[in-house]
Amino acid sequence: MIVDFRKSTVPPPPPSVMDSPITSVESFRFLGTTITQDLKWEPTISSLIKKAQQRMYFLRQLRKAKLPAQMLVQFYTAIIESILTSSITVWFAGATVMDKQRLQRIVRSAEEVIGRSLPSLQDLHDSVKLIKFADDTTLIGLISNNDESAYRREVDRLVSWCSGNNLELNAQKTVEMIVDFRKSTVPPPPPSVMDSPITSVESFRFLGTTITQDLKWEPTISSLIKKAQQRMYFLRQLRKAKLPAQMLVQFYTAIIESILTSSVTVWFAGATVRDKQRLQRIVRSAEEVIGRSLPSLQDLYIFRLSCTRLGQWAIGYVTNDGNILQTIPHNKPLFQALIDGYREGFYLFPDGRSYNPDLTGLCEPTPHDHIKVTQEQYELYCEMGSTFQLCKICAENDKDVKIEPCGHLMCTSCLTAWQAEFSEVNLVAHSNGTCTIDMQVVRGGTRVVRSFRPDFVLVRQHAFSMAQNEDFRNLIIGLQYAGVHSVNSLDSIYNLCDKPWAFSQLIACQKKMGPDRFPLIVQTFYPNYRDMVSVEELWL
Repeated sequence: MIVDFRKSTVPPPPPSVMDSPITSVESFRFLGTTITQDLKWEPTISSLIKKAQQRMYFLRQLRKAKLPAQMLVQFYTAIIESILTSSITVWFAGATVMDKQRLQRIVRSAEEVIGRSLPSLQDLHDSVKLIKFADDTTLIGLISNNDESAYRREVDRLVSWCSGNNLELNAQKTVEMIVDFRKSTVPPPPPSVMDSPITSVESFRFLGTTITQDLKWEPTISSLIKKAQQRMYFLRQLRKAKLPAQMLVQFYTAIIESILTSSVTVWFAGATVRDKQRLQRIVRSAEEVIGRSLPSLQDLYIFRLSCTRLGQWAIGYVTNDGNILQTIPHNKPLFQALIDGYREGFYLFPDGRSYNPDLTGLCEPTPHDHIKVTQEQYELYCEMGSTFQLCKICAENDKDVKIEPCGHLMCTSCLTAWQAEFSEVNLVAHSNGTCTIDMQVVRGGTRVVRSFRPDFVLVRQHAFSMAQNEDFRNLIIGLQYAGVHSVNSLDSIYNLCDKPWAFSQLIACQKKMGPDRFPLIVQTFYPNYRDMVSVEELWL
């Protein structure tokens, strides 16, 4: 692209690369910003406005969910303002008045939704120092036989090139990290930039990814988990606002999954099993909130290996005549479908070489850390009156989860496999004490139904809500009818679904502790408890 504001010019002949002439264009995208020949910024600003308007929908939904204004401001700053100010120091000074007004309308719309004044784009622009700087530059060198001559020569060339192109290197922010897995090493003397020695560090941040000397990815994964957990709050608020599941999936994909898969092709293969489990817990939490199965981190990692044929496997192998020989089925994990398709000869390779990553290791079960329970401890556990039987869930004595307050011991895999929400459970109870439960569980990315007879039940969900289809008291009655042992009292769970009953228990607490230590608002009870009213009197 040639930028030339002279009135009459003769376009120069295009240069060539590898005997191929380079195409001349009128605009191109650079780091998310569209640069045109006439240096006008209307395409860039239109793109920013479109993205901001899409995110304004979620701000309005959070407002409907009655979130506090401070939290709405935080959401606006992180999700919308960050879009509006993208590369603002580049295009704001050259933007037209009309384009600035279009951007400012987004800010005013956000002010109306939040109910607070927000900084204008002019304020944001004035608060940014207009300092032109080159992007971070990283130099990687392979040192063999302790010969650093080529590496240091390249450092000197970089310093000379910056000096010749009016770029100033910041020697104080320039660091060096050495990756060396030899047992006994002597650290080499650090190189210098502009007569200042370079500081040697154990880790540094590159394009949002923390790289350490030992090439371990725990800091990066911990940072991704923290960001994803912060965004999970907004997903739960959208769920409370009763948005459709399809829209929740879109929000998860755009806001949460994009965080979890940041640079996933770099660190996933070297991540520990524990770190992968921590990441997968975020996905499972999102599945519980949305009520739909979501792609696992393993599937997303494989899908992004676009440098091999794996990236095309995700949509199936298309023949020359346009027929699809196979697509990824929905009843098995992606990696298993890839392995099966490779064995059956459905897939080709992009460059004719039969090489792809070995995926068979993904089929092996994930190992779990367990706490060994001795036979004496187990016998003592059985004497507590529990009906928990080894043969019902797990045939081993290795348990790593202790349920409070009953003290039941279970495996993590068993606990995950045998829990569900009330909406996913069907129950048939008989007076002879037998009870059969049908439970929907997610297996291999698809939802299946599992039938079993429970030994005991732990209720961790409120059984009654005024919302439509949120009354599950019949399940509590069925469990009580069949005499299923419960960790927490089924009587209390059922009774506390009734508001007057719950308030009567609070009154009993007040009588026991006194109104000074346990104040309550005075209420009058009516046979129809929906007509209960409060009196303008407080017990203080």
